[in-house]
Amino acid sequence: MSCPCSNQPVASGDEHIVIPVASDVDDEWLESIMNEGESSSSHKKLPKVPEMLQQTESNKKCYEPEVVSICPYHHNKAKLKSFEKLKVRFTKEYVNSYKPKTSATALYKQVADVAGEARNCYAEDATKSFDDRDFTLMMFLDGCFILQYIHYMNDEEEEAKMKMKNHEKAFVQRDLFLLENQLPFKVLQALMTMNSEFAGEKGLELINKFIQNTRPILLALKTEEEATPTFSKNSSTKRERNNWYSYRSVQELKTAGINFRPNKKGRFVTGVRYEPLFIKAILRLPPMTIDDSTQSLLLNLVAYEMSPDSPNDFEVTVIYMELRKNGILLNYLGSDEEVAGLFNEIAKNLVPNPDAYKDVIDQIEKHYKNKVRLWMTEWLHTHFDTPWTILAFLGAILAIVLSFIQTYIAINPSTNSTNSGK
Repeated sequence: MSCPCSNQPVASGDEHIVIPVASDVDDEWLESIMNEGESSSSHKKLPKVPEMLQQTESNKKCYEPEVVSICPYHHNKAKLKSFEKLKVRFTKEYVNSYKPKTSATALYKQVADVAGEARNCYAEDATKSFDDRDFTLMMFLDGCFILQYIHYMNDEEEEAKMKMKNHEKAFVQRDLFLLENQLPFKVLQALMTMNSEFAGEKGLELINKFIQNTRPILLALKTEEEATPTFSKNSSTKRERNNWYSYRSVQELKTAGINFRPNKKGRFVTGVRYEPLFIKAILRLPPMTIDDSTQSLLLNLVAYEMSPDSPNDFEVTVIYMELRKNGILLNYLGSDEEVAGLFNEIAKNLVPNPDAYKDVIDQIEKHYKNKVRLWMTEWLHTHFDTPWTILAFLGAILAIVLSFIQTYIAINPSTNSTNSGK
């Protein structure tokens, strides 16, 4: 933006430098700056993936749908058009299965009532090519498709009616969790509100069941009604702002006596727990399955976190995942090197949030600062790290006991002879 200030030449030797005169600054120009600041501060609830994350060429495909487009961001792309027919079929099936019976027109009007609000959730440049009718129709088809797909996937008998191959289901489930492939929840509510299968709490329960059955990691995608995780707020342990703790490697933690165990009851983000024992300690982490879709899912969670007004939980979790031990990381991808490369790739451009998991980190630091506990742990680790050292130790103890008995018998022969005489 150029400044409409009047300019005044100032002599400097043989040169003239032109500078703006402050007294002549246009008030309208200053007002435009203030108004522009206000408009840029309004955040979209369903934003695009930040440009910074798309600079890595190999990751770009992780943000784009493979088979089905939801919302305007990837609408009308050539490779996704074949699934538009499936959307129409699923919409017809959803309307026909509606209880009590209703018409497609009535449901369309329900969506039309919230279409204006839904449009404001997206980046303006993505919706300006849609008139109100086209945008509402897109929301209607996409919403019916999602709800009917959830209905099918929650019931094995119903799932057979989908007439979809397994690889198509896998691609659809991947696509439904992309940041740029989301639908405002108000659209789903408009379609669910009169349906006895989805009305009230039933709808949220069915959606949560679908997420749980898809894979445990997807529980990280919370609805706006759910509370934010407590590990980064209202912590019982106060950490001074000038304290900085580094992230310990898995090997460092193990050497210090902190072992890893799966937390099967914990969620992907909030399931990190520290449990102190007498000498050692246990760090419980939620299990995580690593397969071909993991990179896409985690990158989209990171992109979601980097969006304005989103929780700051996923980046720390991604940086935290540096191990495949004790059933915490289930590797279906390939070698450990591939998994390590996956997390190294995802962790690019990420900055740890020092306030996340601070209770856990504080307790780990306390464990490290306990010199007696560390000395005992290192001694046990050095001398009893393998079954052979334990057997050798037990053998040495047995030898000492036998030697003591032999010495005692040699010193007290009279006692033995008396006992034998009796």
